[in-house]
Amino acid sequence: MKKPGKKLLQQFAKQLALEFVDAQPKRPARRRRPKPRPPAPESVKNAADRAEKKPEPKRIVISDAMLARAREKRNRHSNVNPFKLPTFPTAVLDHVPADRRIAADEALGQVAGWAGGSWQALAPQVAFEGVGFLGFPYLSELAQRPEYRVIVETIATEMTRKWIRIQAKGDKDKSKKVTQLEDELERLKVRECFSKVCEVDGYFGRGHIYLDTGATDDRDELKTPIGNGENRISDAKFKKGDLKRLAVVEPIWTYPASYDAYDPLKPDWYRPQRWFVMSKEVHISRLLTFVGREVPDLLKPAYSFGGLALTQMAKPYVENFLNIRQSVADIIQAFTVFVLHTNMGESLTPSGDDLFRRVDLFNQTRDNRGTMVIDKESEEFTNVSVSLASLDQLQAQAQEHMASVSRIPLVKLLGISPHGLNATAEPELRAFYDSIHA
Repeated sequence: MKKPGKKLLQQFAKQLALEFVDAQPKRPARRRRPKPRPPAPESVKNAADRAEKKPEPKRIVISDAMLARAREKRNRHSNVNPFKLPTFPTAVLDHVPADRRIAADEALGQVAGWAGGSWQALAPQVAFEGVGFLGFPYLSELAQRPEYRVIVETIATEMTRKWIRIQAKGDKDKSKKVTQLEDELERLKVRECFSKVCEVDGYFGRGHIYLDTGATDDRDELKTPIGNGENRISDAKFKKGDLKRLAVVEPIWTYPASYDAYDPLKPDWYRPQRWFVMSKEVHISRLLTFVGREVPDLLKPAYSFGGLALTQMAKPYVENFLNIRQSVADIIQAFTVFVLHTNMGESLTPSGDDLFRRVDLFNQTRDNRGTMVIDKESEEFTNVSVSLASLDQLQAQAQEHMASVSRIPLVKLLGISPHGLNATAEPELRAFYDSIHA
């Protein structure tokens, strides 16, 4: 039997030693405590504190003086009572007796006060866009704008363009009488008067035609009626050649003298039967009244017993177009905005003089040969350009809205022809003529 080798004995001893080590209980590992570091020098500590604490940015303070220079405050919505009675020239009111003025009606004042209170309660919830009588002076100013004049004159011209044709019935020849009537219409310029009164109605909401029978200076005679042209009063008042002329009177010179405000069932309910024209009281049969767009009864005293002016109806649309037109022009003139990135907290003074002087200097010297000098460390100069695409469409759309309220086709109002293949404005023109002759 051979003895085990030396190498085999070494392996056996090594394995026995490993088993003995694994059988012993293991001690928990000890953690070494970090050695305390020496305190940092005072200079290093202060530097670290300064690095951690960032400097607080300076607040930009904009003073009231700077705001006053940069912008102007506007009040877009007016606190207006649409039931307030209108104002008249002193020359008109001086000749109206105090007991016959509109304000003397106590019941009417109570109704207007109630309606005005209801309106003021609703006003904060709605946007005011001319819902209320604008007054004859302001309407006179609006008549100067071409946008309003074109609308009013177009309708007035179309209403009297075809005019009337006098025809005779029967077997007898009445051509001589027809000729006399046509000559009389030409002498009195009836067509021109009706066209003019249509314009006045469009500008102010009411117009008058005065029938001059030769009694213009007879105050007592002006108060009396002349009939309707078919009754006995007309037969007694009128003779051949009594009608001297026709005259158009604007509503600013008239004042309602007498009307019924008690019984809505009467024919003169809120319909003046006489008008004060300056110092003269004139019967309605001598001063014909034309109102194309009447308002509700509650608003009639506020509108001086007239109607809604066409200019007042178109006012929001015209103002929108004028604002957009000017905005488009401003964008085209300055479609590039220059931006200066600077420290506003350091450059602003309480009044902003330094900043405004710098901006004004750049704006005054701004051209293709100008040079902007800035601080390369703290400032930056850029420009922002606005796209000019579709500006023409926005402006054209705002202009077309003016035609919607007047119901006038674009080709008639603005001379704009329809676009597209086989496009025609014949249906729109036909609808417009139907509304005119309705």
